[in-house]
Amino acid sequence: QYEAAGALRRALAGAGGKSEDEIDEVEKHLATLARAADDENTTNQMEVSRMAGQLVSYGLVVQLQHSSGRFLSVKKDRAAQQKIAMEVALDPGSTGCPWLIRPAEVVKVEGEIVMV
Repeated sequence: QYEAAGALRRALAGAGGKSEDEIDEVEKHLATLARAADDENTTNQMEVSRMAGQLVSYGLVVQLQHSSGRFLSVKKDRAAQQKIAMEVALDPGSTGCPWLIRPAEVVKVEGEIVMV
């Protein structure tokens, strides 16, 4: 859940060259987006706390956080060499960050604990 944070970054980037009325409207919009981003962050932190220490099972959606605080994400449209490839990057948080844990073997099923 990083839609509000992304909208906030886009709005901040496009705020230059506006009239005073437009600036007031942008400021109101930015305040709304900032509150929504804060709410998303709170929800995400609560989910992290809830899931801490839980076993990982097939079918679970996870986010992998780097020590820098950024998340491992997939950029489907930015792979350089091959059409079927995807770029993996560190992102401050976006809709490309969730990873679905899927079994590579047919004998494994969703809900089964992942064994390393």
